[in-house]
Amino acid sequence: MKSIILICLCSSWVSLWSQSEKLYHEILSDPCFAHATIGMLVVDLTSGKEVIEFNSDLALPPASLLKVFTTWAGLKVLGSQFQFETELGYQGNIVDGVLSGDLIVRGYGDPTVGSRYLSIAEFDKFLTRVVESVIESNIRVIEGNILGDGHSLSRLAAGSSWPYKDLANYYGAGAFGLNAHDNLFYIRFKQARPGMPTEIESIYPEVPGLTVENFVSAGPEGSGDEAYVFGSPFQESIMIYGTIPPGSRTFTIKGALPDPAKFMTSQLKTRLISSEISVGGEAKSIYVKPAGAFNVIATFKSPPLLEVSRITNQHSVNLYAEAIGKYLELRLAEERAHEPVLQHFYRSEGIDISGCRFTDYSGLAPDNAVTSRSMVDLLRQIHADRESYRLIESTMSVAGVSGTMRNMLRRTKAAGNIKAKSGLIEGSRNYAGYIKSENGREYAFCVLTYNANCSRQVLLSKLEDLLESMYLSLE
Repeated sequence: MKSIILICLCSSWVSLWSQSEKLYHEILSDPCFAHATIGMLVVDLTSGKEVIEFNSDLALPPASLLKVFTTWAGLKVLGSQFQFETELGYQGNIVDGVLSGDLIVRGYGDPTVGSRYLSIAEFDKFLTRVVESVIESNIRVIEGNILGDGHSLSRLAAGSSWPYKDLANYYGAGAFGLNAHDNLFYIRFKQARPGMPTEIESIYPEVPGLTVENFVSAGPEGSGDEAYVFGSPFQESIMIYGTIPPGSRTFTIKGALPDPAKFMTSQLKTRLISSEISVGGEAKSIYVKPAGAFNVIATFKSPPLLEVSRITNQHSVNLYAEAIGKYLELRLAEERAHEPVLQHFYRSEGIDISGCRFTDYSGLAPDNAVTSRSMVDLLRQIHADRESYRLIESTMSVAGVSGTMRNMLRRTKAAGNIKAKSGLIEGSRNYAGYIKSENGREYAFCVLTYNANCSRQVLLSKLEDLLESMYLSLE
């Protein structure tokens, strides 16, 4: 039945797809898509005409396409120049260089604190700035604790419906009130012969209280990274299962910090002591606002939100997207009542989100759902305002040039002419964005696929062919 529908669909597009109808039909009738669900829409942004439409009202998991919804809401509500803040302060009194009380690092959700997306040495730079601020405040002895205060956001850092398999891996780290070092750490394995167990050579940076059980072996020749960390936020005992490539060198994977605030204060305490500042108490995290006056020593700001959004979309960083969304929860708390943030925002913006479901902000949750139509409607509304279009377009990857699409469509006519967001979770591979045709006409498009019956690499190749075919067919 599906093949009949696709044949009819293709035959109705003869005039529009004259350059590539055969290739397009071959793609969709491929066995890879025999049991797949596909939604697609392409709209001419000048005329508003739907030039390609297939299952555009069918709701499917958006994966990281959801980041476009999140970043655009953030840019509209907060402004492109908005900056997250992190405060350094204390409770108690400072007399003759002695702080009789606690030193506190208080976060307000900034995902960029010590982030490698800003620079490789960013976390070291942040710690240096904190220590310099302590010295400038004439503090030489801290009698109390070093506290990481993450009370501004809920302790439910990860999405409530995120798969357990994802929670302790770097991409499932979630967003806390106080974030640090991209909320991740590195695990370096000694490789081994195929089928043999591996050993952990090191874990860095040091994660306080962490215990690890290693069940990772070396996979067959030619295999890749199939090792997964199992745990959850605030759980300091983790297990690692799966395989890594065989060999005689080292191989590194990334895990999620169970408590980024505790990690930060542990690192900070070590740095303070090495700078000859005495610390009498412990390094701790807190998630309830402490009573008493909070005296601010210094305030550290993130890059502008436009830059944060660019990193979010071009590198598909879940942490950044979750932080933007959770900050919006705080900013819109009164006006949205109990309505979820994205539903509230897009309903108020007049975007048709019927059939859509937003359960997180990054797209990692498998129960998110969007339609191709709602995605394209959003892209059309953005495009209608040139300043809005300039902002969101600058955050997207460019086919064959940058971001998650830098290796796609190279040496094709489509390279440089498709600006889009990609999305990938288990079972789904999606693309949405803007196309500029050879004749200079602009189009908004969305392609959603679910449950394709082929490997990830094969699916990528077939969708690359589809995007090229789509580009060549447009006037």
